[in-house]
This record gives sequence, structure tokens and C-alpha cells, in this order.
Amino acid sequence: MMTFADRLPLLLLAFGVAVACDALLTAGDGFNLDAPRKPSAEEQKGVAQFRVLNGVLAVLWLLAIGTRRRPDFAFGATLLWAIAGPAMVQAGAAIRARRYRDEAIPGPRYLNPHQPPTVAALLGWPLQILHASTLAVVCLFFRWTLPHMPSVAPLHWTGDGNAFASPTKLWWSLSLVAFNLAMILFSAWAASGPTYAEDDDDAPSAPEERARASALDTQRRALSVRLVETLLLGLNLVAMAMWVVAILRLLPGADADLAPTGAIAAAALAALVLLTSLALYLPPILRLRRKTQARDRGQDPPSDPPKK
Repeated sequence: MMTFADRLPLLLLAFGVAVACDALLTAGDGFNLDAPRKPSAEEQKGVAQFRVLNGVLAVLWLLAIGTRRRPDFAFGATLLWAIAGPAMVQAGAAIRARRYRDEAIPGPRYLNPHQPPTVAALLGWPLQILHASTLAVVCLFFRWTLPHMPSVAPLHWTGDGNAFASPTKLWWSLSLVAFNLAMILFSAWAASGPTYAEDDDDAPSAPEERARASALDTQRRALSVRLVETLLLGLNLVAMAMWVVAILRLLPGADADLAPTGAIAAAALAALVLLTSLALYLPPILRLRRKTQARDRGQDPPSDPPKK
């Protein structure tokens, strides 16, 4: 059973997730978005409703974590809130970004395409919070289970059999997570800054065409970074799931079928991440490419279908 001191980091983490989600809901014009117009009263009311829902759910989860001493319940409840809170904000932001989109610029409007993109604007902060909070839960779970593990245990399978080592070497699982996160930050940094239409001599000379070309290029960068971010953060979640399976497998009384079942579940999750990332961002990226090619040929590119 877990003492209150054991549950305190989980309570602080759950509270931090709630505060971060509320900050995102109130950032910018709501959901950390840059609206093309002043948000309507209905849209402002929607933000307020999300804030109330976030607060109510946070209180319920804090009560559940603080009053239950079973480790599976405490860690499980914290993990669910670490995923559910940011996912709720991400869902609202995705809906609102599609509502704000410009018919002449394919894809949802996550940032202002008429301004040079910054690293902070290119990143999807609900996903970043989900990733960071989930990673924190897994690290706290591993730290709490370490005293209950044998000092030497089989950690992975090699051609000669099980390789035995200290379970503390599982901390090296963070290296893959850190590498993927570094790649996300690098892609956002590489895509930030002035667009080619602002400093390229071959850009259209007419101010209207130059602004439109710049907006298309900014949107292409934004969606490309979101594709990389969703894919790599999803793969990080797969790595964390495998880490949890490895932890549970080393605990006394662990099920022998846990490892193959976890591997199958991780493979399914990886396939889901890949398909979801491509389905969300590849179609608008391809439409942006067609519009850019049509513009370069001097043709009038077709517009997106009207918003419903």
C-alpha cells in the first residue's frame, strides 16, 4: 500500500496537469489558437465550459488519487488524468482550428499563417503536456517499484539467452524518448523563422500574391511539424508502454505471458499512431503542395470545399 508521502508526487502532478490545461484553454483566443477574428460570445462560452469541465474532472481525480492507497489505482488514475486532460484540450483545439481555417489555405488553422512561425507556435502544446505528464507518471511508477524488484534480473532477450543486469538500467529507456523529443524540437526550430516568400528573390512581386505564397508556406511548415510531432510523441508513448511492461514483468508474481501480450499491444499502438498521424496531416499537406505547384505554374489553384 502507498502512504500519503508516496501519493503526494502523483497529487502534485495531477494538479500541475489541470493548471497547464487551464492555461492552454485561456491562451491566445482560446485553446492557444490565433483566431482570424474576434471570438464570438458562443466561442468564448465554449472555452468557459471546457475550463469548468477541466476543473471538475481535476477535483474528482485528485480526490480519487488522494483517498486510495492501492498503487495500481493511484498510478492508474494519475495516468488516465495525464492523458485525458490534455487530450480533451487537444480535441477542442482541433475542432476550433478547423472552424477558423481559411478556405484558400488547406488544413486547420493552428497558428496565424500570415506571420513568421516561431518554435512555440509550431509545437502542439496539448500533446507536449500529455507526453510530459505521461512520462512523469511512468518515471514515478518505476521509482516506486524499484525497491520491490530483484537486484539482478533478466532485462532483454539476446541470441544467447536472457541478459541479466540491474533493473536500474531500465532508466536508459529515457534515451529513446529524449532523442525523439530532440528531433521534434529540431524540426520546429528548422521550420521557424521568415518564410521563403519574404526573403526569396523568386517570390511573387505582387504584394497580394507574395502574402498568399508566404501564408501557404507557413501553413505547410506548421502541418509538417505537427505530423512529425504527433508521430514521434506517439512512438514515445509506445516506448513508455513497453517500459511499463518490462517493469511489471520484473515484479514478484508477474504473469509469464505479460511480455508477448505487451509486445502485441505496443505494435498495435504503433500502427494506430502511424495511421492517425498520416490521416490527420497528410491530406492537407498534399493539398498545400498542389496549390503551391499550381501557383508556380501561374494557374488558379482550386479552393477547398466550403466549410460546413
